[in-house]
Amino acid sequence: MKKLLFILLIFINLLFAENFTEFELIKTLKDHSRDIFSVSFSSDGKYMASGSGGDGDNTVKIYNTNNWQLIKTLKDHLGWILSISFSSDGKYLASGSVDATVKIYNTNNWQLIE
Repeated sequence: MKKLLFILLIFINLLFAENFTEFELIKTLKDHSRDIFSVSFSSDGKYMASGSGGDGDNTVKIYNTNNWQLIKTLKDHLGWILSISFSSDGKYLASGSVDATVKIYNTNNWQLIE
């Protein structure tokens, strides 16, 4: 029975291994000075946001995915940013922090919505 289970596991592994594709590294971004806890892409793929925390780098960084240039650094949180997410329509970016706040930004101008 154990031998049959072992052969079955090998077969399943081979079956699924054929369905995996290799990924290619296209860019390494090094603009944060501390740990990055969250990354999110806008629904249209135009922007990528990363959230960081620790020793003064409690920031969200926004990148243009066409050229991977940093276009904006959002510095409104007082603590580590553990979660970031774009709205499904791409109009807003929300960030959640250990400072017990959620900040919501307009993606047209990256201004905090008060």
